[in-house]
Amino acid sequence: METCNEALPDLSGRTALVTGASDGVGLHVALALAGAGAHVLMPVRNRDKGERAAARIREAVPGAQLSLRDLATRMARPAWGDLQLERRYRPLTAYARSKVALGLFGTELARRSAGRGRRLRVVQCHPGVVPDTGIAAAVRERASDTGRGSLARRLGNSPAQAARTALAALTADVPAGSYFAPAGALQFGGPPRLVRPPRSITDPVAARRMWDVADVLLSRVPLVERG
Repeated sequence: METCNEALPDLSGRTALVTGASDGVGLHVALALAGAGAHVLMPVRNRDKGERAAARIREAVPGAQLSLRDLATRMARPAWGDLQLERRYRPLTAYARSKVALGLFGTELARRSAGRGRRLRVVQCHPGVVPDTGIAAAVRERASDTGRGSLARRLGNSPAQAARTALAALTADVPAGSYFAPAGALQFGGPPRLVRPPRSITDPVAARRMWDVADVLLSRVPLVERG
């Protein structure tokens, strides 16, 4: 399995929770963190798929500390005015809105944590575009509509390369509120670098609203540990 070969500090004694760790970018993030000595928590929706991912990590990193958890339900993608996307569903739109929601939640989490003596530092990132995924196909289609289709087809990161952006956000000594993205054209691919956060996730009013929405949604989600 390709690895991201990112030089990480010793993470022994640290715990990392990696969502989406059963494949793709999340799997490579979990692999790198386990290799650096972290205890990795892997919440997954499919237990069998998660077990296979854990086995791959243990094969690459003998003695890796892994805790597998599967989620009983999946949280909806929030979008203002249509939180369940019942009126009109489009894959790329749903994906984009879910990422904006996550970014707004992170912005509000950073605000609530600042100045309260909590050892919590919020650093956000996005990994770029990974070829051969449904999202990548949708991005290429949208890029074609704007005359950038040929460029989009040549750009992107492999899952292992894309993992570097998340690893930078996790381990770099940067201020709270920092944002990492790929350094390449259109931020589709390339090594991680610090960039200005998108305006869509920095609006403090929208961030507080998203926090309240998440609070309501999470109150309806029963998390059940199986196995």
